[in-house]
Amino acid sequence: MGLLQWSAVTPSGPSPLLRAASLAAVSLFVACSESADGEAAALAHVGGYPISAGAAAGYVPDRACADCHQELYDSYQATGMARSFYRPDPSRAVEALGETFIQPETGFHYEMSARDGKYFQRRYCVDEDGRRFAEHEEEVAWVIGSGNHARTYLTRNEHGELFELPMTWYTDGGWGMSPGFEHHDHERFERQVKRECMFCHNAYPEVPVGSDLPGRPDVFPADLPEGIGCQRCHGPGARHIEVALAAGSSDDDARAAIINPGDFEPAQRDQLCMTCHLQPDVHNGGESFVHLMDTPLYSHRPGQPVTDAKVFFDFGSAAERRDKIEINHHAYRMRQSACFTESDGALSCVTCHDPHAKQAPLEQPVFYARKCLQCHQVEDCDADAHGLTAAQDGCVSCHMFEARPRDVVGVTITDHLIRRRPPDQDLAAPRTAARRPSAPLEPALYFEADGPTGALLDLYAGWAAADRPSAERLRTWRASLQEVSPEVPHAHVTLGRALALGEDVAGSVEVLADAARRFPADPAVRYNLGLSLHLSGQHAAAMPHVEASLAEGGPEPRALALKARLHALARELAPARAACEESLRLRPNSSRTWLTYASILAELGELTASVQAYERVVALNPDELEPYLMLADIHRHEGRDADALRVLEHGASRSDALRLELVGFWLTGGAGYRDPGRALEVARTAITRDPTSGRAQAYLALALISAGALDGVELIIDTARRQGADPACCTGLRLLAMLARRDTQDLDRWLSRLESELGAPSRERLRGLVVERLRAALPPGRRR
Repeated sequence: MGLLQWSAVTPSGPSPLLRAASLAAVSLFVACSESADGEAAALAHVGGYPISAGAAAGYVPDRACADCHQELYDSYQATGMARSFYRPDPSRAVEALGETFIQPETGFHYEMSARDGKYFQRRYCVDEDGRRFAEHEEEVAWVIGSGNHARTYLTRNEHGELFELPMTWYTDGGWGMSPGFEHHDHERFERQVKRECMFCHNAYPEVPVGSDLPGRPDVFPADLPEGIGCQRCHGPGARHIEVALAAGSSDDDARAAIINPGDFEPAQRDQLCMTCHLQPDVHNGGESFVHLMDTPLYSHRPGQPVTDAKVFFDFGSAAERRDKIEINHHAYRMRQSACFTESDGALSCVTCHDPHAKQAPLEQPVFYARKCLQCHQVEDCDADAHGLTAAQDGCVSCHMFEARPRDVVGVTITDHLIRRRPPDQDLAAPRTAARRPSAPLEPALYFEADGPTGALLDLYAGWAAADRPSAERLRTWRASLQEVSPEVPHAHVTLGRALALGEDVAGSVEVLADAARRFPADPAVRYNLGLSLHLSGQHAAAMPHVEASLAEGGPEPRALALKARLHALARELAPARAACEESLRLRPNSSRTWLTYASILAELGELTASVQAYERVVALNPDELEPYLMLADIHRHEGRDADALRVLEHGASRSDALRLELVGFWLTGGAGYRDPGRALEVARTAITRDPTSGRAQAYLALALISAGALDGVELIIDTARRQGADPACCTGLRLLAMLARRDTQDLDRWLSRLESELGAPSRERLRGLVVERLRAALPPGRRR
């Protein structure tokens, strides 16, 4: 037997809250064992239910609440919060399984299917001949969303990372792209779910102490809670059950051992809701709330001020802040309402919302009207003039409008800004998702009560703007880091990353090298220093830091992938391969790591395995050019021109740049595949699709010369040069045209010019075609 200590939570409300105490042996069983590192590991139960340990200790499964609160428990199950996160269950499917959804912006085809009791999401492409390629499928591990508005799907890898899948089911509109995936350059199957996201989408998981500090890897156990349960608002329940079961305890004793938000003052109660329902700005791409850098994420308890967990920032001009509506803007919009600001705290979230029950749709108009009539009078309303009755038709229909949020355009929500008059436009009108602005982010503190000030505020503001900081913001951020000098590794890592993204790699190395001196055992510091050194070209210097990161933090996909790249750059192919394979075992959906792996296998001469790896890259990222080119080259090297053609035609359906590679294929193909007429046809199509492309003009010139159609070709070559084509290619094409015309008057001058231009490095593949043609066309004495 043993004792399990509970941490005290002391919010500033009037209710008595749990104190640190030992659990009575009469109602608590604790089995202790020694772990490998000598620390005691405890498996605790109370009332027949397991008690969580680790970072979020003292929680029990929410079904334990039903033993004494069955009615409340049952009614809560109908709420969106209770159904916020769960395992997929095809027997309760609301989706149209088997339908194909085509994203207009990308041409990607998506399908959701169920097999053997599991969900799978598949994406594939179709080329111009109707052939499917780039097929990729992920198993759905979790579903986010109650289905009241939408259901989004997550997959999980061997490392414990969660990734959001691209297609979402919208209750009102069917299949569509997940929020943030609406545009062509989305993250496909590689959008990782952060712990900060899960903080609001689900109950706390059981994870080791310290693993929920900012900057720790975003990994999750295979077994997670399902839904935002009772204890997110009432606090850990084990102590409550233990007291309730103890001999001689009273109801008052049991009530004193659990948090009751009903006892909070209105402002304190609203802050509990605002912990998750106040998110000032998602659309602009910054961090609209930043978790305190030195506070474990799962340590926050109901009743604590929201500023004990987060710092809230807003973005945009005053007009933008006034007009924007986003999916999680309940508190944000309510706080702009005169009803709220003039109520002196009388109006709060629970004035209208019972967190334990979902109001039946047919009852909602009268239910909410009665809430409004607690302050307003029926006589104040002129609804009768419009054929409405406030008490029957409700107030919400005229004063809280349905709106389409700008960050999730597939749904409509109730705008919580209470308006006296209707807005100028239909807020719920269909709209396309606006792209995030490219201007630097300028955050402003939004919720100021007990928030940070001075240099600490500047530090958090830099963190909020880390995605797109201005040069001035970076300078202020760096100065604030030096002034505050936090003993928190992630504060230094975040600035180091931002400097690297801002192309100040030297500054990034400087910040992270200082952090490594202060925190030599922190894996994130050592990895990011290694990455910045790699980006600065100091590959050998980077490796010890990557090795240290892996030694301190254990196998981690991104560190292993960087280790593989560094080994490959040093021509150490065997360890590069091993690091790649371990990284891909943990994170098999990384297209960049597969690309590295494919190139290593090609260098090792393992062409069959290399082809398979390049095909995996195409499946994960059909718009990556390099794998198509490498696959075509390997196939042609192995004498498989038909396969090379198939690959290039697949790629041409995704990229005009790859369409031009078809020109080269038809000019240089083997027996049965050399067709200058077809090359000319493809080149002309490419020009039609993009007449401003100098590269396309250059390929057209080569095709014309090869077909013997020399009229006007010099003009096309000059156009190609003006439109940015590779100068050496343009000069080489000029020489080919001269030789085709048997014009050798200025041959030596043009050859000298070509030799000079070829000295400039370039990855332009057309160079090889042009130089090869020149060597064949030049007299033997002129070849160099």
